[in-house]
Amino acid sequence: MSSVFQDAIRQLLSPINDLLDDSSVSEVMINGPDEIFVEKSGLVTLVPNKFPDEEALMASMRAIAQSVGRVIDADNPRLDARLPDGSRIAVVIPPMAKKWNNCSYQKVFRRKIRIKRFNRLRFCISGWSSIFRLLYVSRKKYTCFRWYWFRKNNNA
Repeated sequence: MSSVFQDAIRQLLSPINDLLDDSSVSEVMINGPDEIFVEKSGLVTLVPNKFPDEEALMASMRAIAQSVGRVIDADNPRLDARLPDGSRIAVVIPPMAKKWNNCSYQKVFRRKIRIKRFNRLRFCISGWSSIFRLLYVSRKKYTCFRWYWFRKNNNA
């Protein structure tokens, strides 16, 4: 993404720049100009940040869509994209959204997730951690997560 787009998006997202810069925030969820939630350590909380109005929020969403080569308007009311830094953005606008523009910005983890953290967050049963460790060490990350998903969803 060119620096022109980065500067423009940074300017348009000024009401939430502090949240985007905070390394403890993993996701920012925007439900209209007055409701902004963040996820920190698995807990979702309402923050006092606000966009000036609906038009400012929509302008930022259009700039983000344009930066990834997409268009968001009444004919294309939904956007799911990966930004150049690896983070994900999902935007839904009316008529698909009921009342306000909705946006979810998921940041990328900058640190590796260790097996101990998986156990602490209850992503896996501690007895399975040795299997995960073997798959992970052998660079079979995709297999590891597919296997976990399969086991979790089939109650095995």
